[in-house]
Amino acid sequence: MVALEEGWCAHEQIIQSGLEQMFLCPIAWLTYAKCGSIEDARRVFNKLPSQNVVTWNAILGGCAMHGCDYTCMVDLLGCAGHLQELENMVMEMHCEPDVAAWMALLGACKIYEEEKIFHLCHHSEKLAIAFGLIYMARGTPLWIRKNLWICEDCHTSTKFISEIVGRTIIVKDANCFHHFEDGVCSCMDYW
Repeated sequence: MVALEEGWCAHEQIIQSGLEQMFLCPIAWLTYAKCGSIEDARRVFNKLPSQNVVTWNAILGGCAMHGCDYTCMVDLLGCAGHLQELENMVMEMHCEPDVAAWMALLGACKIYEEEKIFHLCHHSEKLAIAFGLIYMARGTPLWIRKNLWICEDCHTSTKFISEIVGRTIIVKDANCFHHFEDGVCSCMDYW
């Protein structure tokens, strides 16, 4: 704890001296990551105007030191805009993705898919599906209830989501039940 407090003081002095960009990453990783404050280290890393091999290796090393291997990679791939690689990695993890991994994935989508997030906010079933993927056990069917008809965009998205994540998603709209499984809906796209 003493080392962490000294690191905060040193970091503050560097900021006040105007040398922040030159010493920012070494302070973050030599102090914050090694002293257990991975969130402070990430915050400082995110302030860097540009990242290079040294800074990426530093963040990887710091996260690995704290057992954040997968979450770190999700975060890094997301920040770099490699969403397809990110999706593949999350689906092929050797362990169950935790809340932090799903939140990093959703954070990456927010950064690089602002338009999609705009639509997500206006289509409640997509938001409900995202919530279900985060909090429901893998393999558990997701049940979504909607008091309006499902729109074409959400219907198509849900088909893709069911195929990508390998989950059964059941949406009850104002008209009928839609059973989405392996990219196909029980209504056969006629509703």
